[in-house]
Parts: sequence; structure tokens; C-alpha cells
Amino acid sequence: KAVEAALAGVGTPPPAAPPGRVVAAPSSIDFGSFQSSAVLDLSLDAPGTERVASVTSSNSAVTVAATSVDATTRRGRYTININRASLVPGTTVYPTLTVNLSPARSFVVQLSISQPAAGASASGGDMGPLYVLLVNPDTGDVVSSVLAVRGSTGYTWSVTGWTLPSVQILAGSDLDNDDLICQRGEACGAYPLLPSGSELTTVRLSGNRNDLDMEVAPLSGISATAAALGAVSAQGGARPRSAADGPRRQRGPQP
Repeated sequence: KAVEAALAGVGTPPPAAPPGRVVAAPSSIDFGSFQSSAVLDLSLDAPGTERVASVTSSNSAVTVAATSVDATTRRGRYTININRASLVPGTTVYPTLTVNLSPARSFVVQLSISQPAAGASASGGDMGPLYVLLVNPDTGDVVSSVLAVRGSTGYTWSVTGWTLPSVQILAGSDLDNDDLICQRGEACGAYPLLPSGSELTTVRLSGNRNDLDMEVAPLSGISATAAALGAVSAQGGARPRSAADGPRRQRGPQP
């Protein structure tokens, strides 16, 4: 703003802001060992006219379908489906999605898919109580915390009454019962994948969703995610961060 004021003072208009570009959220997707679908949002990062021409996959086991897109710009939500029956058991593949844009430009979304060995169970065993935390992306506060239900095919969870336009989702266990999840040795996961840094993926909501599946796995060491999210608490207040801390779960009645 100081530069713009100086330019205005000498009668020179400030340069125009660059037009917005299409970006992908998330920018990469790890399907883990059992997840077979995921959602990819293609939207502008600022006002602009760039549109999506096509989304192509490098692997025949990966297909992309437009779920909710603008008829003209083709920007919006795409669903990625994995045909695991065509993958070799016990292997991991790294396909790419190429997003072709108009005017001529393209970028790549990296995928990772692990196909379990024959006979492996999608339930992943019993990891004890798992808590699912729903975070307000704008404030970093945990708005709701629910206990996932263990079943024969894994864990399920559900939250009703969510009114915010977006959410971040984290899940994990609390083996030492200190109200902190995702510490060393505890199970941890996030939707659509657990990031290597501090930023969880923000999920935009326009209605009910029943596709927010994720995998959780024990953390073998100090997690960068757990350390960075140490300030997330049930009360929504900040506190000192520590590499030994994880996100705080809530107790008692939930909002």
C-alpha cells in the first residue's frame, strides 16, 4: 500500500494485480493401502479467467470424474477413483494427474497408492479409542471432537450440525490419556492425508459429505504435524508448543 500511495503521488498508476491461476486442493494425495476415492478441488487463487480443459491420469487404474464443476470454466470438484483390482498386490505406485488449462498451461498432482498383499484386511486391526477432531481453519480451534466407533471393517465417525463453510479433520489415539492425540507411538491420521508439515488440508463444504475417509497409523517418531499443532486445544486458546505435544481432544459435552 505504501508503494501504491507513492505511485499515486507522482501520477503513476500502480501495476495491475496478476490474474488468478487454477490451483489444486489438495496438491498431492496419498491413497494409502485401502482408500479407493478422493476429492480434488480445482479453483482460482485470485480473480481470473483461466479454465480447466481436461484432467488426465498417467495410470489406467486411476480415473477422474467431474462431480460438481462449472459448465463453462470446468473449475470445481472432481472425484478420483482407484481400481485396486488392477494393481499388483504388495506394491506401491505413484501415478500423476495432469491438469490441462486454457490458456495453455498445465500442472501435475502427485498420487501415491499402496496395494496391500493378498489377504490383508482393510480394518487395520484394533487401535483402541480413536478421536476425530474437527478444526476451524480460520482460527485453528477444535470445534468438535467425537469418538470413532469400532466395527468389523474399521472405524466410522459422524458429526451433525456443522455450520462453518470449511473444516480441517484430524484423527488419532490418546494412549496415555493426557487429552493430546498424535504423540509418539499413538495412531494419527488426517483427511485426506497426514501432512509432513503443520498445515492440514482445508475441506470446503457446501452440504453433507460422506466421503471423508482417512487412514490412521502409529507414529514411530516425533511428528512434525503433532509438534506444530500443539497449540490446538479444546478451549481454543494458544499455549506453548512442544515437540512432545499433540492436538488436544475435548472431554465432556461437545458444541
